[in-house]
Amino acid sequence: MRDLYCEGKTMALAAYGNPSSFSREFANYGAVGQDGLYDIDPLFTTAILAHTLGPRLFGWPSPTDQQAQLWERINALRESSHEQWPTRDDANIAFAGQRLFESVLLGLARRVQQATHHSRLCLAGGGALNCVANGKLVAAGIFEDVYVVPCCADDGQALGKLYLELHRRQLPVSGLADAYVGPEYSEPEIRSAVSMFLDQHETKFLVRELDTNATATEAAKLIADGNVIGLFRGRSELGPRALGHRSILANPCLASMRARLNAIKGREEFRPIAPMIDLREAVKLFDVSGHHSRFMTFTHTAKAGTRDRLPSAVHVDGSARLQTVASDGDPFLRILLERVATHYGTRAVLNTSFNGKNEPLVETPSDALNSFETLGLDALVLESCIITKAA
Repeated sequence: MRDLYCEGKTMALAAYGNPSSFSREFANYGAVGQDGLYDIDPLFTTAILAHTLGPRLFGWPSPTDQQAQLWERINALRESSHEQWPTRDDANIAFAGQRLFESVLLGLARRVQQATHHSRLCLAGGGALNCVANGKLVAAGIFEDVYVVPCCADDGQALGKLYLELHRRQLPVSGLADAYVGPEYSEPEIRSAVSMFLDQHETKFLVRELDTNATATEAAKLIADGNVIGLFRGRSELGPRALGHRSILANPCLASMRARLNAIKGREEFRPIAPMIDLREAVKLFDVSGHHSRFMTFTHTAKAGTRDRLPSAVHVDGSARLQTVASDGDPFLRILLERVATHYGTRAVLNTSFNGKNEPLVETPSDALNSFETLGLDALVLESCIITKAA
C-alpha cells in the first residue's frame, strides 16, 4: 500500500488477488506446522518494516544489506509496475499476506482448542479486526462459538482491564450485548443543532418530525427509491464499525450503489460495502451456520443467487462482512429492515460509517448535519427528524 494504516484496504484488495510468485516467496519466510506453531523469519518482517513504517514512524536507520537484498528480491517479482494503482501485483501481494495471516490464526486456534478443550473462543487485538480470517475460523468449526469484541484493537484496552478487574473480584462478566455505549443527545440539543444548521446555510431544507414507526417507514422508502441517507440515533458505537447509530445506509439491490457510496466517501472503488441484515435473512442468503455477527467482525460466503439479489453487498470473492440484527437487536433497526423488505423483498441495507475521508465517525448532531451536507447525502435521519433538501 502507498499509505500507512491500510490493513483494512489490504484485506479488501486481497479478494482481487490469486496465488502467485509472491505467495511462493512469502512461503519461504513464514510457515505453520502441524502442531499449530508458526515460524516467521525476522529478516522478512524487518526488511519490509525497514523500507516502510520503520523510518517513518520509529526513526529506524537505513536498511542493512540483507534487508535491502530481500526487499529488492520481492520487488523484482513485480510484473505490472506501469499499471494504475492498485496493480495486479498489489492484489497478489495482499492475497499472499492475507493467506499467511489466516493460516497462522487457524493454526493457533487449533492449538488452543487441543490444549484447553474449550468450545468457545474470544479474540482480541488489532488482528481480530480481520473479519475475513474470523469468518474462515468460524467456517472451520474448530470452536462452537467465536466472539470478537467490537473494540478489539488498542481502543479496547480500558474495557479489557475493567473486565479483568471484575473477574479478579469474582464478579459476573459477560460479553457486550451491543456496542451502543457512547454519548446520547437530548431532544433540545438536537433541535438546537438543527436550528443553527438551518440558520447557517442558504440551501433550503425540509425538516419533518415523526414518531419511530413513521421515521422507519419513511427512511425505508427513501432507501428503496435509491437515496443515500445518514442515520444518527441513540448512543454512538464503541469500536471502529458503524452499527446503525452513526451510519450511512443505501439500497443493496442496486448494482451501482457500491460505487456511489465509495465515491461519496472518497474511497477506492475496490472497497466492499457491508450489509446490515436480519439474522433470519442472513441464514437464507449466506453460509453463516447460525452465527450472529452483531458487531460486523465476520465475513461469510454468499449462497447461490445472493449476488443477484444484493449485488452491491457481495464482494468480488463472493463474500460479505455482515452485521446481523437478531430479534433482540436495536428496535429501530429491526423495524427499518422489516420496512425495506416491503419494497424490495429482503431485510437488508448497505451500511457504511457516517464520515468522510480521513475523518472519524460523526459523534454530535452538529457533526451529522455538517457531514450530511458536505458528503452530498440525499437525506438525514436525526433521531425523530428527517431532513432533506427542499424541492
